[in-house]
Amino acid sequence: MVDPEDLITRWYRVHGNPNSCTVEEVLQNHVGMVEALAVSMILMPRTRIVEDYVILDMPGRNRGSEDEVSLRDTLAGRRKIKMDLQDFVDSFNWIESPYLFASGPLTEDEKRDDKYDALCADIEKAICEQMKDSWAAWLNWTYKDRAFQVFILSPEETGSTYGVGFRETR
Repeated sequence: MVDPEDLITRWYRVHGNPNSCTVEEVLQNHVGMVEALAVSMILMPRTRIVEDYVILDMPGRNRGSEDEVSLRDTLAGRRKIKMDLQDFVDSFNWIESPYLFASGPLTEDEKRDDKYDALCADIEKAICEQMKDSWAAWLNWTYKDRAFQVFILSPEETGSTYGVGFRETR
């Protein structure tokens, strides 16, 4: 596991700001309370029960009663294509981590820098490791009578980048 504090230090050094390298300095100088609250929603995600299945309810996805009706219709429609119901539900229960955040504009040098690409990949993986651990604790606390497997998806599995997901074990 990569040390998140080390990644933060490396990130700010790459961007020419060696004075904002500790977690405390980053939080105090760059992160407001609203941003921290938004991140907490990623680490302790909303979920809901649809037809006795736990479904991930991340920001911007599956919201409101219309969406719940749509999910119920989709679950019913899944039966027509003869897809395994658990596999179908699992397709809702993962997310690619970089798409949750604003990445900021990349300079031309950053776009060509292999070290920068490696640092971004390390950060994506570290975010997923943090999400995996917090999701596992959150799901087990929220649904004490159910069991879950929480996992990290590789770029090969998602087709582009790291992700995190869960599966209820029945």
